[in-house]
Amino acid sequence: MRNFWENLKNKLAYWMQGRYGSDELNNAIFVAFIVLWIVSLITKSRVFYWIGLILLGYSLYRSLSRDHYKRSNERLWFLKQTEHIRKLPGQIKMRWEQRNTHKFYRCKQCGVTIRVPKGKGQIEITCPKCGHKFIERT
Repeated sequence: MRNFWENLKNKLAYWMQGRYGSDELNNAIFVAFIVLWIVSLITKSRVFYWIGLILLGYSLYRSLSRDHYKRSNERLWFLKQTEHIRKLPGQIKMRWEQRNTHKFYRCKQCGVTIRVPKGKGQIEITCPKCGHKFIERT
């Protein structure tokens, strides 16, 4: 029986050679499928079920594709679109670790976050991106 599973594993590995496999976009599509499947179970709506199946099929298509160039372009587009979401946990962690030594302000003109040291009293802060100046208490 052990020999059967080893042969099956080897045949599957041989068959997958040259295929694209999984990446971040496939993982996101699969998570969306799971969420839609659960929502379809709760709401008893077939619409969510079919949309989830279409997403699952697309995920499988991407995994088994041999067109690495197109799949990597799709992946790069996805990573560019979700960059701000993927950076958010790191930014929250950094702010939490520096909460005792620094204060964070947002520029009212361009929205850039500016970090200034705490305990300096009332200071004039200049935005490094747009040059807007404002006074805040640290």
